[in-house]
Amino acid sequence: MFLHSTKRIKKKIIEASNPANTASQQSILSADFNSMITQLNTFVSNAVYNGRNLISSGSGSVSITSTITGGQLTINNASGLGGVSTALSGGVATTAGALAMLTAI
Repeated sequence: MFLHSTKRIKKKIIEASNPANTASQQSILSADFNSMITQLNTFVSNAVYNGRNLISSGSGSVSITSTITGGQLTINNASGLGGVSTALSGGVATTAGALAMLTAI
């Protein structure tokens, strides 16, 4: 789901970077983009299992007992994923903004 969302976001950024877009088209693309970022943020904040979210910004890794003899298994966080929406917070209201987002994504 997350990967699919980021592909859709990238496609929207590419569409918004077209200098031939009218102001109305750019406005529609920007609204769609903002909606996608909101959806992505919801996905990240709702990715909780057993009270832990391993993909939100600032999340930590978790160690669990994995064998009957007390062996430990560490599940590393992926908190970098939570920073995606921050990196894209500039939006695509202008074609220049969209071009900047292409670099960010």
